[in-house]
Amino acid sequence: MNPVDRIKEDLGQVQWARCCDGWREEHIIQHQTDLNIFERFQIYVIQGKTYQFDFPSLPYGSYCYYAANDREAVRLRRKGRAIEKILAAEWSSLPARDPVKLSSFILSLYGGGIMRSHSVLADAEELRDMAAPPRDYRIKSRALARALPAIGVTSCKVENGIVTLRAITLRGWMHRAANLGIETITIAQNGRVKLAWRKTLARKIFDQFPDIEY
Repeated sequence: MNPVDRIKEDLGQVQWARCCDGWREEHIIQHQTDLNIFERFQIYVIQGKTYQFDFPSLPYGSYCYYAANDREAVRLRRKGRAIEKILAAEWSSLPARDPVKLSSFILSLYGGGIMRSHSVLADAEELRDMAAPPRDYRIKSRALARALPAIGVTSCKVENGIVTLRAITLRGWMHRAANLGIETITIAQNGRVKLAWRKTLARKIFDQFPDIEY
């Protein structure tokens, strides 16, 4: 059975019917090819009606994540045991994965929701690129100068049976995320995830933001 059929089977007829009531069938299950962070599982986003799933979407609706392959489909809920099961199965391969993508995905499950979501950056250059045309961000130069010595890079290491991700993130509401800081994420061999206290480098790194259209 292919992963999409596995997901439909796990959702069940009632939930699938609710999805179809709000979305065209071909748009409901979306394979996240950019999230190639696991060897044995692919990541899918399932679109649903408002309040149907864990994650709200704008301007309406909601969505959830699945990790799936041709043998099983696992729905990944906020701070749940399901993601720990996947991380435990994939643990040995995690250090070889893109730390930006891996950190971003874990923070989407363990973060503070849509109002305090994270945008993970590779380094300071990626932050500077956000202010380059045609984008309309404007960086506060003094705040950047103070933050630069501690920014470093987003990275992953393994030591004493623990995978540690150091992630540079912008935290806040969607495209207006302006709190610049460092998140430290540890993943034990049993998949258990822990987030250290955030190290804030700048409470507001931007003083201008682009408009957004829904």
